Amino acid sequence: MKFVCPSCAATNRVPDKCAGITIICRKCKTQVNVPGDSNQPTRSWLTSPGWVAVAAVEAAALIAVAVVAVLLARSAPPEGLPLVENATGGPPQLAAPGGTLVAEWDAKQQATGGHFRLTDQDVSLVGPSGRTQAVTVLAADKPWPDSLLESPPQAEPTPLFISLELHLPSRPQLAGQRVRLRASVVVEYPAPQPSGDALAIQRATVLHERELVMATPEQQATFAAYLGRLTVLRWLVFLSAMVAIGVPIGAASLAQRRISIMCPKCGRGTTAVFYHEGGDYYVSPCPHRGGRLTDAEG
Repeated sequence: MKFVCPSCAATNRVPDKCAGITIICRKCKTQVNVPGDSNQPTRSWLTSPGWVAVAAVEAAALIAVAVVAVLLARSAPPEGLPLVENATGGPPQLAAPGGTLVAEWDAKQQATGGHFRLTDQDVSLVGPSGRTQAVTVLAADKPWPDSLLESPPQAEPTPLFISLELHLPSRPQLAGQRVRLRASVVVEYPAPQPSGDALAIQRATVLHERELVMATPEQQATFAAYLGRLTVLRWLVFLSAMVAIGVPIGAASLAQRRISIMCPKCGRGTTAVFYHEGGDYYVSPCPHRGGRLTDAEG
């Protein structure tokens, strides 16, 4: 409720439970008796328009998170696309002339932390006519820190997965064609010694072949539209979650108010905290007791 200070005419806003007690005016700092009967029932914040609106926005945000998350989980690539599958189960991708492709496969080796360095590579694409074209390797290494070799291994060896980011030839004639990707790479990787108390660098030549169907421009456009929808859904999930988290935090911080009331035990001023449109208040430790002044005592 609101009432006017008789000394300075300033408006003071206090919770309903402050009726009948003495507060300190926020402007002139004089002691003012709050009008009203403290025995009157106080209104609940559940019925106040502001908090009802906050609850409605929060409920809408939570529903939006759930709905969009379900849509995102059920989103699948359009049927009929020649998607490229990898050993590690990464996101779907297409092989297209002039595009990039991440090719991953199990090297059948054990490496500490899955680390490896590429020392040599020969990657090519064999077209339907048997013509071989070189493929540029844009990225491949997963280097290990020097400190890994300075102490006994702290982790068990893990399967080594080779991951190559490839730039495919840009010949438009390859669109819609079935081709064969051939890769021969030489890798170095840290692996434990038979004694198990140290790591050593080992070298291996890893071969890999797979068939690819190069996507047509129409298939690329369909796949790009699918990825665009995924991006929109992910942003909607993120924004809805931020609203669901931010609304209660922001409402609680913005709605918190402070007033100074007079302790009925010692007559000293102490701080009380209440929330806008709420009928109750919470009192900080009373100066004369060193403890918490309850609402019943206030």
